[in-house]
Amino acid sequence: MEQCPLRDLSQQILLIARNETGLATRIYSDILQNAGFQVSRAETLGRAIVVANSIHPDLVILEQSFAERERTAFINCLHQNHPEIPVLFLQPGLVRPDVILKSCRDILSAQPGGRTVHTIQEYNAKPA
Repeated sequence: MEQCPLRDLSQQILLIARNETGLATRIYSDILQNAGFQVSRAETLGRAIVVANSIHPDLVILEQSFAERERTAFINCLHQNHPEIPVLFLQPGLVRPDVILKSCRDILSAQPGGRTVHTIQEYNAKPA
């Protein structure tokens, strides 16, 4: 079986979802792990901060079920200690696996010092 050329087991992704065992969360986690990423998960934003401080992820994926003020407070707290960690917001519903994977790869391969907050809608319109 041919390995993906972008496979880098050192890249860590933190997936934050209220329902950590939900179908979409499991699908995203499996897709990312199969692509070679290390994936950690958290169900609460407080737990996500603890995990982020512990593992220093390369990317945080945040599902939409959190209120806007919760997301804003989380990002402010995360970026207070780790301003370089990009965050990807997911839209409600299931996002196509190829879009998740492409968005993660694009964000992780971007030049340092770029934007640190992204939405999945930016990648839905782009070809996979």
